[in-house]
Amino acid sequence: MRTLHAVAIALILVVPVIAFAHGSGHVMGTIEKFEDDTLTVTSTDGDVVSVRLTGDTVILKGKNPGSREDIQAGSRVVVHYAKDKTAAEIHLPAGDRS
Repeated sequence: MRTLHAVAIALILVVPVIAFAHGSGHVMGTIEKFEDDTLTVTSTDGDVVSVRLTGDTVILKGKNPGSREDIQAGSRVVVHYAKDKTAAEIHLPAGDRS
């Protein structure tokens, strides 16, 4: 019974942290362009969204670190927003495994 209570308390404490870790939501879609630290994405809903990258933006290619050079028009992307609506994280496809 104590184990069940401990798990319940842990979930109550951890879930809100995970939910707010990225700030203010995300956008999924296709990269239209990337220039001057601004990423333009056409979302899966068809909306065109622009988001600014900062020095704190984390870029991941699959599960590995990526770079700004990996951001290419036509690629699928998920952008997680920081609280100030800049890009906190950018998730790109892993690419070829050849």
